[in-house]
Amino acid sequence: QGSGVHVSSSTTWIDDILWEDGQLTLMSGSEGMVMVEWDKKNGTPTVTGLADGCQITCNSRGYSIELKFKSQDIVIINKL
Repeated sequence: QGSGVHVSSSTTWIDDILWEDGQLTLMSGSEGMVMVEWDKKNGTPTVTGLADGCQITCNSRGYSIELKFKSQDIVIINKL
């Protein structure tokens, strides 16, 4: 609540998700896509740990981050 970060859609289940100290850690359950909305108050996002694909789009509220998973995987999103 109040973090300015949320999952807006997902085509896979999420095994675990944690928001701590400005960092989002997300573990996907299987192949699929997860869309994360990231408020600009959190700074510019950077994604690590995802080899299958990521697209970051800037909009008026902040950033939309599309994460593509081919299997169960862990991704970490921080601010720059």
